[in-house]
Amino acid sequence: MPARSATPRKTRTVVGRAPRAKRRVQSPPPRLRPRDVRRLAKRLRTSYGPQSWWPAGTELEMVVGALLVQNTAWTGARKALDNLIDADLLEPTALHAAPEPLIAELIRPSGYFNSKARKLKAFAELVVTEADGSLATLLAKPFDELRALLLATYGFGPETADSVCLYAARYPAFVIDSYTRRLLERLDWVTGTPSYDALCQAFVDALPAETEVYAEYHALVITHMKHTCTKRPRCGACDLIDICPTGQAELGLEPGSAVRRPGRRRATDPPLDWNA
Repeated sequence: MPARSATPRKTRTVVGRAPRAKRRVQSPPPRLRPRDVRRLAKRLRTSYGPQSWWPAGTELEMVVGALLVQNTAWTGARKALDNLIDADLLEPTALHAAPEPLIAELIRPSGYFNSKARKLKAFAELVVTEADGSLATLLAKPFDELRALLLATYGFGPETADSVCLYAARYPAFVIDSYTRRLLERLDWVTGTPSYDALCQAFVDALPAETEVYAEYHALVITHMKHTCTKRPRCGACDLIDICPTGQAELGLEPGSAVRRPGRRRATDPPLDWNA
């Protein structure tokens, strides 16, 4: 995401689940160990360098983009976002007042445009009713309150809500997406379908509870999954081949026989010290 001049929010020690005492979180398998979570971050940083990820420029673009990108590629979501900007509708009160069919037509490039139009209208309603039409006021709400409001709004599941909390509100909320699950499965660090909360907690337990750390980790995973560990993975070019059973099997290597690749870290990259 673009660099921000504002100081990130203070470190928080909770992942932001709705009242945790009332929820039973499924534990992830023991293979997902804190030290492996930290080492994976360092290996990815060595391979790809520091990230600056989120293809949007403002907090409102981030929130609207998080809704538009659901079940589609960012290229389509970006076109839909640009259409809203050109129509002077990228503003909560304007979205709230606009007819839903008009919004649906403008965001057609993002796919599922009728459903996403309803989601955008629900989001606009949230901002108008809970924050007097001001997104800044909504994002300034306490972390648990903000996340609960988002989850109670049509269109916001845990992943989208945490993306908004992390990238727009600048709270340390770790995001688990399909890329993260696919990587963990290929590394054979999880089995079955651990709950969203369980996977989040595994990363939160292993990493400093800091906004920039969570954003950097999420960006590194996305970069790796888009460029190397794709749906048809490029295992021969992967710097994680020595720890990836899936890649070793793909290349016909004996388990444990792969040699660690040196990575592509540049000498100018800043050091990464995440509680090694």
